[in-house]
Amino acid sequence: MKKRGATRWTALLLAASVLLCQVFATTALAAPEDDFVVEDGVLTQYLGRGGEVTLPEAVREVGPGVFQGNRDLIRVTFGPNVVKIGDNAFRDSGLTGSLTLPAGLQSIGSAAFYGCTRLISTLTVPPSVQSVGNDAFRGCTGLTGLGLSEGLLTIGSNAFRDCAGFRGDLIIPDTVTNVASAAFYNCAGFDGRLQLSASMTVVNDSVFAECVNLTGELVIPDSVTRMEYYNPFYNSPKVTAVRFGA
Repeated sequence: MKKRGATRWTALLLAASVLLCQVFATTALAAPEDDFVVEDGVLTQYLGRGGEVTLPEAVREVGPGVFQGNRDLIRVTFGPNVVKIGDNAFRDSGLTGSLTLPAGLQSIGSAAFYGCTRLISTLTVPPSVQSVGNDAFRGCTGLTGLGLSEGLLTIGSNAFRDCAGFRGDLIIPDTVTNVASAAFYNCAGFDGRLQLSASMTVVNDSVFAECVNLTGELVIPDSVTRMEYYNPFYNSPKVTAVRFGA
């Protein structure tokens, strides 16, 4: 009899524990807005612990440094109205896996994702994006592919520096007018061809230096009027030929 009573109490305690866990989980899911400080559409502060975070629809801009250094952040889902990701917004955070940028995004700030080494898979920059800031994805060594879309205008210095995991072709869309110095420095994994934008007028210092596995013929478009002093294509031993003009 005593054994049967103890078993009954154990079962009741287990049931109560499960119920309490469900209550706490429901409470946590019901009040995610409390984790965000949003001022005039700008997310200025994140008060949560991390994990998988979904931004409120009211957010139009992720402010500077909001998630910087948050190693507990695993994944972020952007709301449909986000048009800007500020400087250092996710720098050195724990973002893991793939990153899906919002369809209406217009600009990515300087060092926005600098050092997010746990990001993997292909990074696709939507056609709405006009500028990628300095150091924006620098050191994101786990990314394996890069898709840049027509509509992009400028790529900042060191924007993709040391993203050595990229594979395949590197295609700079024809809408791009400027790729700043060292933007793709040491992207050693690219093992396809390099296609420059027909709108570029200057090829800047070290912009594609140490991309040691780029291959095939390199065409310098007619639009290019100047190459900077330090070799933009330094150490590209697999490029088979260089041709000037379309």
